[in-house]
Amino acid sequence: MADLFDAVLELEQASHAEGQQQGQEDGFKQGLAEGYVTGIKTAFSLFQEIGYYRGCIQQWRVTYEPLTTGASKAILKLEAAVSSCEQMDTQADDVQGHLKRARRCFKLVQSLHWASWLAH
Repeated sequence: MADLFDAVLELEQASHAEGQQQGQEDGFKQGLAEGYVTGIKTAFSLFQEIGYYRGCIQQWRVTYEPLTTGASKAILKLEAAVSSCEQMDTQADDVQGHLKRARRCFKLVQSLHWASWLAH
């Protein structure tokens, strides 16, 4: 009788171990798929913002020529920040650091633009 219960217990333990292994494999595959989708959404959002900054730079250069010295310097800083964002390796570089720098430069150019607009 004890042998019968031992066999049932071993079968249950084997089934549990097999189910746990299969669950880990399935969870790993699902995690990769979800990570891929999240990565695409995040990258799209990031480069959409960078594209917006690039478009603003082009518009400011066309609309507000000639630019004051301060505005020219600020736009050059923004352009350098945007270029560094476009060329970064998202796996290795500090993505948020690059983006924060671009945002700060953008706010500086905006403040210079509004200050010059209010002066007129």
